[in-house]
Amino acid sequence: MHKKEATIFSIIFLIFALIGVSLTFTTFSNQGMAEVIFNNYSAATINTDEINNCSVNSSIEGLEQSNDKNLKALDDFQNVCNSFVADRLMIFTEMPIDSASSEYLAQSLGAKLQEFAQYKVEPVVIVEPVNSGQLLNYEDIKNGRYDGFFENFFAELSELDLTDEQMGIWFLSGIQCTILGSW
Repeated sequence: MHKKEATIFSIIFLIFALIGVSLTFTTFSNQGMAEVIFNNYSAATINTDEINNCSVNSSIEGLEQSNDKNLKALDDFQNVCNSFVADRLMIFTEMPIDSASSEYLAQSLGAKLQEFAQYKVEPVVIVEPVNSGQLLNYEDIKNGRYDGFFENFFAELSELDLTDEQMGIWFLSGIQCTILGSW
């Protein structure tokens, strides 16, 4: 085969290959290749208003005036998003291990819960099995060593007249899996 004939056959082969690809593409997408390419380039205009907002809802007003670091962080996120981000935040607290820590934790957490309520942000409270940075013994927790201090803690919280809504959702971190023996 001569060079001229090989070139002609190669061109014919490429034309049929492109026709086959085009037919396959059209069959599976119900659009022609040219239509898809031109539509994608014409749709490349971007509405920057949609990108700059994380939500269609308005931001929670007044968070910049909060004294709480979690609410200030939420305000920062809202400023970045230029819109509403969330109305539910996780906050972490320690377990009370004596009467003094029961009272202190209840007072400090109660103030935080009241401030969350002021901005209509629902708290998700995670009680961690630690106190002063030290991990508590799970056997002691399981055997009820801290039960009385927990009762004092919640009694102190109830004296602050917090509603169920202000209390939010509570989880005891890591305790359930040890007590139940799962995981």
